[in-house]
Amino acid sequence: MLARENPFATHRLEALRYRWPRVTVASLTSRFEAMGARAALVGPKGTGKTALLREIGHELVRRGWRIREVRGGRKLPPPEPGCCLLIDGAERIDWPRWLAWRLRYRGAMLITAHRGGRLPLLHRCESDPGILRDLARELGVEIAPAESERLFLDHAGNLRDALLALYTTYASKNGSPGLRYL
Repeated sequence: MLARENPFATHRLEALRYRWPRVTVASLTSRFEAMGARAALVGPKGTGKTALLREIGHELVRRGWRIREVRGGRKLPPPEPGCCLLIDGAERIDWPRWLAWRLRYRGAMLITAHRGGRLPLLHRCESDPGILRDLARELGVEIAPAESERLFLDHAGNLRDALLALYTTYASKNGSPGLRYL
Protein backbone atom coordinates (compact mmCIF):
# COMPACT_ATOMS: atom_id res chain seq x y z
CA MET A 1 0.00 0.00 0.00
CA LEU A 2 1.25 3.48 -0.87
CA ALA A 3 1.45 5.92 2.05
CA ARG A 4 -1.06 8.30 0.46
CA GLU A 5 -3.56 5.42 0.13
CA ASN A 6 -3.44 4.63 3.84
CA PRO A 7 -6.80 5.72 5.30
CA PHE A 8 -4.92 7.20 8.29
CA ALA A 9 -2.48 9.31 6.21
CA THR A 10 -1.80 12.77 7.61
CA HIS A 11 -3.65 14.63 4.86
CA ARG A 12 -6.77 12.62 5.66
CA LEU A 13 -6.46 13.10 9.41
CA GLU A 14 -6.07 16.87 9.04
CA ALA A 15 -9.36 17.00 7.12
CA LEU A 16 -11.31 15.52 10.05
CA ARG A 17 -13.56 17.88 11.96
CA TYR A 18 -13.75 18.26 15.72
CA ARG A 19 -16.56 16.27 17.25
CA TRP A 20 -18.08 16.06 20.67
CA PRO A 21 -21.75 15.27 21.07
CA ARG A 22 -22.55 18.04 23.54
CA VAL A 23 -21.23 21.10 21.67
CA THR A 24 -21.27 22.71 18.25
CA VAL A 25 -18.70 25.04 16.75
CA ALA A 26 -21.37 27.72 16.27
CA SER A 27 -22.43 27.57 19.94
CA LEU A 28 -18.82 27.71 21.15
CA THR A 29 -18.09 30.66 18.86
CA SER A 30 -21.13 32.53 20.17
CA ARG A 31 -20.04 31.79 23.74
CA PHE A 32 -16.50 32.98 22.94
CA GLU A 33 -17.89 36.29 21.65
CA ALA A 34 -20.16 36.62 24.72
CA MET A 35 -17.12 36.08 26.99
CA GLY A 36 -15.45 39.16 25.54
CA ALA A 37 -13.47 37.19 22.95
CA ARG A 38 -10.71 36.06 25.34
CA ALA A 39 -10.78 32.39 26.24
CA ALA A 40 -9.03 29.02 26.27
CA LEU A 41 -9.60 25.55 24.86
CA VAL A 42 -8.09 23.17 27.41
CA GLY A 43 -7.45 19.45 27.41
CA PRO A 44 -4.91 16.64 27.29
CA LYS A 45 -2.78 15.91 24.24
CA GLY A 46 -4.63 14.44 21.28
CA THR A 47 -8.15 15.47 22.29
CA GLY A 48 -8.85 17.87 19.41
CA LYS A 49 -7.85 21.28 20.74
CA THR A 50 -6.05 22.32 17.56
CA ALA A 51 -8.83 20.99 15.31
CA LEU A 52 -11.41 22.89 17.35
CA LEU A 53 -9.28 26.06 17.32
CA ARG A 54 -9.16 25.92 13.51
CA GLU A 55 -12.89 25.34 13.22
CA ILE A 56 -13.73 28.23 15.55
CA GLY A 57 -11.29 30.35 13.52
CA HIS A 58 -13.21 29.52 10.32
CA GLU A 59 -16.49 30.38 12.05
CA LEU A 60 -15.05 33.69 13.27
CA VAL A 61 -13.98 34.57 9.71
CA ARG A 62 -17.46 33.65 8.50
CA ARG A 63 -18.82 36.10 11.10
CA GLY A 64 -16.56 38.89 9.84
CA TRP A 65 -13.56 38.63 12.17
CA ARG A 66 -9.97 38.91 10.99
CA ILE A 67 -7.80 36.22 12.57
CA ARG A 68 -4.12 35.58 12.95
CA GLU A 69 -2.76 32.16 13.88
CA VAL A 70 0.28 31.87 16.14
CA ARG A 71 2.05 28.73 17.37
CA GLY A 72 2.98 28.93 21.04
CA GLY A 73 6.65 29.44 21.76
CA ARG A 74 7.18 31.74 18.81
CA LYS A 75 7.53 35.47 19.11
CA LEU A 76 4.19 36.97 20.00
CA PRO A 77 2.95 39.57 17.53
CA PRO A 78 2.23 43.20 18.32
CA PRO A 79 -1.42 44.05 18.98
CA GLU A 80 -3.59 44.46 15.88
CA PRO A 81 -6.89 46.26 16.43
CA GLY A 82 -9.87 44.27 15.21
CA CYS A 83 -7.92 41.01 14.94
CA CYS A 84 -8.43 37.82 16.91
CA LEU A 85 -5.29 35.88 17.74
CA LEU A 86 -5.52 32.09 17.69
CA ILE A 87 -2.61 30.80 19.76
CA ASP A 88 -2.04 27.06 19.55
CA GLY A 89 0.05 25.72 22.44
CA ALA A 90 0.05 28.71 24.78
CA GLU A 91 1.74 26.63 27.49
CA ARG A 92 4.98 26.83 25.46
CA ILE A 93 5.14 30.55 26.23
CA ASP A 94 6.91 31.01 29.57
CA TRP A 95 4.83 32.66 32.31
CA PRO A 96 6.78 35.93 32.69
CA ARG A 97 6.68 36.58 28.93
CA TRP A 98 3.01 35.51 28.75
CA LEU A 99 1.95 37.80 31.60
CA ALA A 100 3.82 40.81 30.23
CA TRP A 101 2.42 40.27 26.75
CA ARG A 102 -1.14 39.61 27.95
CA LEU A 103 -1.14 42.91 29.84
CA ARG A 104 -0.07 44.74 26.65
CA TYR A 105 -2.43 42.92 24.32
CA ARG A 106 -6.07 43.70 25.09
CA GLY A 107 -7.57 42.31 21.86
CA ALA A 108 -9.48 39.14 21.09
CA MET A 109 -7.60 35.92 21.75
CA LEU A 110 -8.40 32.22 21.72
CA ILE A 111 -5.71 29.84 22.95
CA THR A 112 -5.16 26.13 23.39
CA ALA A 113 -3.41 24.74 26.45
CA HIS A 114 -3.09 21.46 28.31
CA ARG A 115 -4.04 23.12 31.61
CA GLY A 116 -6.30 26.02 32.49
CA GLY A 117 -5.30 29.28 34.09
CA ARG A 118 -4.05 31.50 31.28
CA LEU A 119 -7.48 32.71 30.14
CA PRO A 120 -11.08 31.86 31.10
CA LEU A 121 -12.17 28.39 29.99
CA LEU A 122 -14.29 28.24 26.84
CA HIS A 123 -14.29 24.45 26.45
CA ARG A 124 -12.57 21.41 27.93
CA CYS A 125 -11.69 18.99 25.12
CA GLU A 126 -12.12 15.30 25.92
CA SER A 127 -12.00 12.04 24.05
CA ASP A 128 -13.51 8.59 24.28
CA PRO A 129 -13.32 5.30 22.34
CA GLY A 130 -16.58 6.13 20.54
CA ILE A 131 -15.04 9.26 19.02
CA LEU A 132 -12.08 7.17 17.86
CA ARG A 133 -14.49 4.74 16.15
CA ASP A 134 -16.40 7.64 14.55
CA LEU A 135 -13.18 9.18 13.19
CA ALA A 136 -12.04 5.84 11.75
CA ARG A 137 -15.47 5.25 10.21
CA GLU A 138 -15.26 8.67 8.54
CA LEU A 139 -11.92 7.55 7.08
CA GLY A 140 -13.54 4.38 5.70
CA VAL A 141 -12.44 1.90 8.36
CA GLU A 142 -14.63 0.12 10.88
CA ILE A 143 -13.02 -0.52 14.26
CA ALA A 144 -14.47 -3.18 16.52
CA PRO A 145 -15.51 -1.75 19.91
CA ALA A 146 -12.96 -3.88 21.77
CA GLU A 147 -10.17 -2.70 19.42
CA SER A 148 -11.22 0.92 19.85
CA GLU A 149 -11.20 0.54 23.64
CA ARG A 150 -7.76 -1.13 23.54
CA LEU A 151 -6.30 1.62 21.34
CA PHE A 152 -7.86 4.32 23.50
CA LEU A 153 -6.39 2.83 26.69
CA ASP A 154 -3.00 2.01 25.12
CA HIS A 155 -2.64 5.67 24.12
CA ALA A 156 -4.10 7.18 27.32
CA GLY A 157 -6.98 8.82 25.45
CA ASN A 158 -4.70 10.53 22.91
CA LEU A 159 -6.69 10.15 19.68
CA ARG A 160 -3.83 11.50 17.54
CA ASP A 161 -1.50 8.75 18.80
CA ALA A 162 -4.21 6.09 18.43
CA LEU A 163 -4.81 7.16 14.81
CA LEU A 164 -1.04 7.07 14.18
CA ALA A 165 -1.00 3.50 15.52
CA LEU A 166 -3.79 2.69 13.05
CA TYR A 167 -1.68 4.18 10.26
CA THR A 168 1.14 1.81 11.21
CA THR A 169 -1.25 -1.14 11.42
CA TYR A 170 -2.59 -0.44 7.94
CA ALA A 171 0.91 0.11 6.56
CA SER A 172 1.97 -3.34 7.71
CA LYS A 173 1.14 -6.37 5.59
CA ASN A 174 -0.60 -8.14 8.47
CA GLY A 175 -3.36 -5.64 9.30
CA SER A 176 -5.50 -6.36 12.35
CA PRO A 177 -8.56 -8.56 12.84
CA GLY A 178 -10.23 -5.73 14.76
CA LEU A 179 -10.27 -3.47 11.67
CA ARG A 180 -11.98 -3.66 8.30
CA TYR A 181 -12.53 -1.36 5.32
CA LEU A 182 -16.08 -0.11 4.82
